[in-house]
Amino acid sequence: MVEILEDHALSALDLGSEEWVVEGLFNSTDRVLVVGTMKVGKSIFALQLASCIAGKVPFLGFDIPKALRVLYISGEGDIRELQKRRKRMEKVIPTLKDHLYFWPLPANSFNTPAGKKDLIGVGLEYKPQLTIFDPVYSLMSGSMTKDENVGDFVRALNVYQHTVRSAIVV
Repeated sequence: MVEILEDHALSALDLGSEEWVVEGLFNSTDRVLVVGTMKVGKSIFALQLASCIAGKVPFLGFDIPKALRVLYISGEGDIRELQKRRKRMEKVIPTLKDHLYFWPLPANSFNTPAGKKDLIGVGLEYKPQLTIFDPVYSLMSGSMTKDENVGDFVRALNVYQHTVRSAIVV
């Protein structure tokens, strides 16, 4: 049987509370999509977000209630560029030890069985409370204009989020 909820009944449900990742922006069960034109600064934005959450430093004026373990999955660039960016950033956004992990250039696309297995394995090993995928198009195989490719990627994220219990930013 399908369960249908009336608006007021849905609002009245007691589902318990969720922890904020960034106070007033998103919580521990959310999925956030960051969209913008090329070279506008999405990766810097994502790296600053990861650093602030891993260091309990306010992000764009929003409070970080507690430091969380963050996994930043970088699908492009090289490790030297990632290191340079983080070294510049750590002067103003320090992180707590064992709170920010980087996975540069995963070998398998996450919309494939091997990639999904790798993703879940890393998630279970490091247990991040927030996982950032940057950028999506380089972490999946095939064109983003094909529903099947995107659907496989989203299904992999669904399984990952359910299994690891991590908020997600893509």
